Amino acid sequence: MKAKLRVSQMTLGTAQFGLNYGITNTQGQVHPLEAKSILSEAHLQGIRTLDTAPAYGTSEEVLSELLGQLNIRDFRIISKTLPLAGGSLDATIARLDQSVALLGDYGLDTIFVHHEDDLLGPDGERIWKSLEDLKARGKIKRIGASFYTVGKLKSALEKFALEVIQVPFNALDRRFLSEDLINKYQNHRIEVHARSLFLQGLLFSSPNHLPAKTVFAQKTLLALKNLAESSYQQSPAVVSLSQGLLNQTISKCVFGVTTRKELLELLELPLVLRSEEFERGILPILESQDPRTIDPRTWK
Repeated sequence: MKAKLRVSQMTLGTAQFGLNYGITNTQGQVHPLEAKSILSEAHLQGIRTLDTAPAYGTSEEVLSELLGQLNIRDFRIISKTLPLAGGSLDATIARLDQSVALLGDYGLDTIFVHHEDDLLGPDGERIWKSLEDLKARGKIKRIGASFYTVGKLKSALEKFALEVIQVPFNALDRRFLSEDLINKYQNHRIEVHARSLFLQGLLFSSPNHLPAKTVFAQKTLLALKNLAESSYQQSPAVVSLSQGLLNQTISKCVFGVTTRKELLELLELPLVLRSEEFERGILPILESQDPRTIDPRTWK
């Protein structure tokens, strides 16, 4: 069975607007005219959430300029703190005001602490208090954080009143949707956003033609491809998107594109419902995969 694509749950990631992002991205940084076309089409199609960050090159600046040109002010924009690595706490806090100045007129809604180590490190309390101050002044509505590891998420939940989190999720990565974590999200009323649905495009790629940095994942991706085709007659990308958008715990799924054409093609993808055949078959794949497969930070 197939279900209808839920556009309202989709968040347009804009990292590609500010830098050459994604291991399978052959287009490079998106040209401003193409970025404008993508934003316009996304809005027309009903997408109302954007994801950006100071770490994404000039993404915030490009968004500010293009949303002004398009006169679109009803997106909900999510940005992030400037990472402490290579900088200073003062620079990170000062950049918050710059993000507000750039995006405040166009729907800045939420700011995530971008790196889990920044939140849990010695400067985490000061960063958090700066975000609380922005919220108290009405500059943002919600405060959240982005995570890579389950252990650090659990530590953060004990120290901070997170309202929103962003975590990786795809057909090969279910770490953040364990029963105990789902209970924590519900008990603390935390909204969950999923990123890496397509593993930076790897789930669209042929396992026989992977980027050199990810050839170690070939066996896992080939097994996933075969399972998706036998269970659904669909690609791993369709299965992953479906599992994200149809999951009751996940409120938003972040995706990125480099052209308007890619956006329209993505919006035409079908959604497939849960398959017991797939669920049985995926378990040994998850258990045997190289841990690097689901962590783009290790693709070096």
